[in-house]
Amino acid sequence: MGCLFAILISIILISMIMASEGYSFWGAVLYIIGIMVGYVFFSNLGDIYRYFRDKIRNYRIERKKCKQEEVRLEQQDEQRKRAEERLLQVAESIRINSNICPIKPEQLQQQKEDNQHRLQEREKHFFVCHLAGRSYHDADKVKDLLKVGTPLLLKREPDNPHDKNAVAVMFHNIFNGKDYCLGYIPREFNKPLAQILDAGHSDLFQCTILEADPYAHPEEQIHLAIDILPTRESQTI
Repeated sequence: MGCLFAILISIILISMIMASEGYSFWGAVLYIIGIMVGYVFFSNLGDIYRYFRDKIRNYRIERKKCKQEEVRLEQQDEQRKRAEERLLQVAESIRINSNICPIKPEQLQQQKEDNQHRLQEREKHFFVCHLAGRSYHDADKVKDLLKVGTPLLLKREPDNPHDKNAVAVMFHNIFNGKDYCLGYIPREFNKPLAQILDAGHSDLFQCTILEADPYAHPEEQIHLAIDILPTRESQTI
């Protein structure tokens, strides 16, 4: 308040002095006020410029953020639509397949009978196991020759660094005379088998392919049947 009062007194005194010099009193007042307003305006011109510059910059930033958000929402909406379309396609495919190829009661009965027959066949053998490590050895090289009932050879590998009881499953190709390692007897079965083989009774066992399913998991594609021979004809290495 004191500052404003001092400014007002200064304006009046200067106006009176100018009036004594022949100027109009109110004209002098307006002239002085104009000078003071101009001084204040131009002295704060930098601040005014920075104020409007910041306002424009903030507006542009907000506008850019709004556009980015709109693009993100559009992308999410497009992804949601594509996912819904895929789900509809899958649902339609399932519906069509279920209508075209329904599982009939007689098919279920046939599957049960096949499973029962498979179990009965397995019980006839000394033991049945899958071929371990099938995908890491030579089975793919002779897969066209591996059929159900194909005779295989058992080879003891006491120096195997991974398993001291390792028993390799070999296939002898009569067309080229080469032996191929198809895989191994699984660990849970190989210990008693290895002990008998180490004792020199390699001619007691016969190994054949019991099941061959090329569409199953590699470890489950080939199942082996191990039988004890009634005679001492050599069937192993």
